[in-house]
Amino acid sequence: MTNTAPYISSPTMPFSNKEVAINHKITIPFTCADLESNPITVTIYETFSGVKVALPSLISSLTSPGLITVYPKFFADLGPHLFEIVLSDGQPLSRVEKLTVNVVNHPPYFIKQIPFSVTMKFNLTYEYILPPTADDEGNPIYYYLLSTPSVNIFTK
Repeated sequence: MTNTAPYISSPTMPFSNKEVAINHKITIPFTCADLESNPITVTIYETFSGVKVALPSLISSLTSPGLITVYPKFFADLGPHLFEIVLSDGQPLSRVEKLTVNVVNHPPYFIKQIPFSVTMKFNLTYEYILPPTADDEGNPIYYYLLSTPSVNIFTK
């Protein structure tokens, strides 16, 4: 009787690195196989401070076998995350594949270019409306005036 470890047959290993923004989901499809046709169990781990955590909070769902859904919701999720995907068929051999997901937060931006400076004539009022802004992750945008002219009224 022979035994081989189960493996991920699709996509071709290793997994390519993935990137996802806060408040966005990515799904990573995969297909498992076992040469002896044993049932396969898939478990995902992430190591935090030297402790392995099964099904970390960043993984919103795992369909075994078939689909990993990564859904970061918090700024604490920012940065690279290395996951270990363990495939077991209940026999002595198992296989570990690695997946890196980098959680990013892009800065907000003005949709149109804003002027660098405005020249005003003395005793005239000038009203400037900020152009529309966007944030790819859908986070709220706050405005701050870093330096003020000698006479200023700033409203949103």
